[in-house]
This record gives sequence, C-alpha cells and structure tokens, in this order.
Amino acid sequence: MKLNWKKLICVCMSAWLGVSSGGEALAASEKSDGTNMQKVLNYYAKKQYKKAGKFNKKLSEDANEACVSKMTAPMKKAYLKIVKKYKVNAVGDKSLWGYYLTDIDNDKKTDLLIKIATCEADAKLYVYQFKSGKAKRIGSAGAFHTEYFAYPKHKGVVAYGGMMGEEWMRVVTVEGGQVIEKEIGSRDVGMEGEWFGLRCALNNHITYNSDYEPKLLLDELE
Repeated sequence: MKLNWKKLICVCMSAWLGVSSGGEALAASEKSDGTNMQKVLNYYAKKQYKKAGKFNKKLSEDANEACVSKMTAPMKKAYLKIVKKYKVNAVGDKSLWGYYLTDIDNDKKTDLLIKIATCEADAKLYVYQFKSGKAKRIGSAGAFHTEYFAYPKHKGVVAYGGMMGEEWMRVVTVEGGQVIEKEIGSRDVGMEGEWFGLRCALNNHITYNSDYEPKLLLDELE
C-alpha cells in the first residue's frame, strides 16, 4: 500500500513535540489550566524552561473547551459546511489537516479554526467566526509544523511547533476583526534535543489508523 507521506510527517511531528490528538485528559478545570498555562508562557518567554516545565506538568493533556457544548444548531451547520468543503486526503491538492473549535477572542462564542495544506511548507490556519447566520473567514496564520493549544482566558490560541531542532511558541489571536500572530519565544533544542512537549492541546478532530490513513471526526458538528 502506498503511504501518505505528508500525513505521516504530521503524525511524526505530533510525536516529536509531545502533542496528543485525543485521549484521556487529567481532571482540571478550564480556569486552573488557564492559570498554569499563563505561567508556562511567561517562563518560556523568559527562557526559564525548567520553571515552565513545572507548570506544564500541571496542565490537562487536552483542553477543556466548554464553549463547544454551547454551539447552536445553525452554528454547527455553518461550520460543518466549511469543514466538508475540503477533502482529508486530496493528493496534490489542498487538504484538511484538522479543525479546532474554540473561543479565540473571548466573545463567548465558538470559533472554527481549520488547518489546510498541500504539504507542511504551505500549511495555513484559517479562522472562521459565526456572523449573521454564516461562517465568515476573517483571516489566516502560518501553520508550518505547528499544532494548537488553549490560551488563557480565551484571548487566542497557543501555536506550538518545531522543525530541525528549532522550537517555537506563538499566540494567534483576533484583534479588531483581524488575525494576528505574536511571538512568545523560541529556542534551539538540537536534532537530539528534548522538546518541551506542551500540554492542553486543542482537539484537532482527526485520527490515523495503523496505515496512517486519516479519519475526520465530525461528532461535535453533527
């Protein structure tokens, strides 16, 4: 069987970074995760990685996004329409590499983030918000070798990534109706270095079987 190498790369990247794509989360509230994540980011920005790691261990493995359970039927329908526009395994064309449901700007409404790419080099994160009964795309951010995590008080999402021994953290947020990226910190961990392994991952709603074939999870939108 012919392997889908771009998906294999995505799976391996998650493993290198210590990212989970689902599974059991530690029992922790959204509020306590936010408090600990803020300390992680503050210490990481100051290059105090051991202190950052101490608070990272206190985070849930996966984010608890309470806003998802409050989505209305029209919102779910609008977001599902966007997600279904893309194939999950489109060879030589733009593919859906996962989607996220979170409140990115603390307006108490769930937003849709989708990761689209033909390969890691051109990966983009597109941000949609529900306005006037429709899913409206308001902007995008680079998603090169990057996964996404809960940001304190829903004032964005943490973009954590790495490649060739370099590791970085950024925040992607919405300000004034525009998508904005801000640097948190970065470092060189070396080819054999130890990745930080950020916790509190947002659900990317995609899984892979033993042959690295992807399956999109749509239960939260249907």
